[in-house]
Amino acid sequence: MGMGHTLAVGVKYPRRALVDLYSRYVDLCGGIDGVDVVEADWDTLIILDGCRFDLFESINTLPGELRAVTSQSTHTGEFMEKNFRGGSFDDIVYVSANPRPSQYDASFHDVIFLWDSEWDSELNTVPPETVTEAAIEAHEQYPNKRILVHYLQPHYPFIGERGRDFHDEYGYTSLENQDNLWMRLRDGARDPERVWEIYEENLEVTLPHVQRLLDAIEGRVVVSSDHGNAFGEWDIWGHPGKAYIEPLLEVPWLVHEEGDRRTIEAGSATKQTERDSQAAKDRLKELGYVD
Repeated sequence: MGMGHTLAVGVKYPRRALVDLYSRYVDLCGGIDGVDVVEADWDTLIILDGCRFDLFESINTLPGELRAVTSQSTHTGEFMEKNFRGGSFDDIVYVSANPRPSQYDASFHDVIFLWDSEWDSELNTVPPETVTEAAIEAHEQYPNKRILVHYLQPHYPFIGERGRDFHDEYGYTSLENQDNLWMRLRDGARDPERVWEIYEENLEVTLPHVQRLLDAIEGRVVVSSDHGNAFGEWDIWGHPGKAYIEPLLEVPWLVHEEGDRRTIEAGSATKQTERDSQAAKDRLKELGYVD
């Protein structure tokens, strides 16, 4: 993205142009000083994709001690880049509904690609109940590994009753399209209050499935997010990469500890890049992760 683009953006969206300039400064300084999820203390890490801290704080029903932390990223690709790229994590099993991990050169003890086998073509996503089932199975299969569980909600598309009504009314639009939901919001063609409500609903319908996972496992569990989601702050909608503003960087960090901690043992690792398929690229385009 060149300086000419930044100047062009600044004419119509001056606050967004300031964010772009700030991102250049942050990159020169080595990036955001955010939480290193690998080095953090957890037996199970649950990622709720695109979940703002203020949203989570306002409706959370999960037990535990909640605080806000700073993510290193504003986009799932950055999350993978900053936390995992090039590393070998032979003590971690990654259960992922998001296709993004398949794009990065990182090794885990095992990776369970739910986006590949459990994609719901009607919802255009992987439902949270499917993720919970797979996560419970992973805990049973790998009792001596750390388990990383990546739900796609509350990320678009919307799967709650009001969210499905919204899609019935306006149609489902892949986020790779120029007329995607966040651009329609930016242009005033959608009601921000209504979209916030169904974004909130997307988290509400997911939390009971996360609670079921908590009920089924022991140890130190952290519930967090890879990044937040902007609703017009600094002329930004959605979650573009390197848009370093608070609604995108501030994410929940809920710690819940129950029963015995896991005794973690290292093992062999599986290269994720072996699954960098056309199917993954297609799913990423549908979700709006387009490089």
